[in-house]
Amino acid sequence: MDDTRRFRVALSDIGERYFLPRLAQWFAKHAPNVGIDTVSASRAELQVGLDNGDIDLAVGFLPGLGKQVHERKLFEEKFVYIARAGHPSVNGRIRASQLRDLSHVVGSPQGTRHAAAVEKVLTGAGVKAVVAMRVDSFLTIGPIVANSDLVAVVPSNLAALVAEHVELQLLAPPVQFPRFDVSMVWHRRFHGDPAVGWLRETFLRLFGE
Repeated sequence: MDDTRRFRVALSDIGERYFLPRLAQWFAKHAPNVGIDTVSASRAELQVGLDNGDIDLAVGFLPGLGKQVHERKLFEEKFVYIARAGHPSVNGRIRASQLRDLSHVVGSPQGTRHAAAVEKVLTGAGVKAVVAMRVDSFLTIGPIVANSDLVAVVPSNLAALVAEHVELQLLAPPVQFPRFDVSMVWHRRFHGDPAVGWLRETFLRLFGE
């Protein structure tokens, strides 16, 4: 592989927060001349970018992109509740009977199907939770929850990262939210590219189950 290669990788805001710090450390030690540029792409932009080679790899929850792409699962992700430490109604556990009395902040990034699935559960007839705030980025949710009595449902890996910096309770949901696979996706046209293959193996080594 050309050790001066730059890759373009499609990642969500959560993906950047979760993957890039560890990738930066690994690249500094093992491939200091290799660069990564991340892009945020709509579904249509992602399909075009993968097809024409402008995007080398996409990583996230990316179902249904068609037969023209290859997919490799990295790990399964689940949702957890977060609430601030010292929340007046939440102390180490959330009960299903509490949900409609707790005001929620919901992450609704454009095009994220799993985020829509979470809101569907929260606003469904069985829960009827109050959605007090919707935000475009999951990354803002931790500070909002840490400084208010709002609660939120977020991916577990993000919750663990945020809890390193702000005082949060991480809580098992009392209702079922869909799990989802975090995968790598690349176009079959570039399957034999040794550089992109090297990048996929690096992701698998660092983040595979």
